[in-house]
Amino acid sequence: MSQGNLLFGHRLAATTDGSRLAIGAVGYAGFSGAVYMFAHDVAGWREEAFVTAQNR
Repeated sequence: MSQGNLLFGHRLAATTDGSRLAIGAVGYAGFSGAVYMFAHDVAGWREEAFVTAQNR
């Protein structure tokens, strides 16, 4: 996330049990957007996937 203003966190979604979180970055790549997917377990939060329009 070294680009300028990605608008990271502008949109959020979570599973009902709170174990997964999707965080939008609508300003990524000239506003084509991206989603960072995180999962939580006993070790804490870890990035699970990074989705862009090119790799969805």
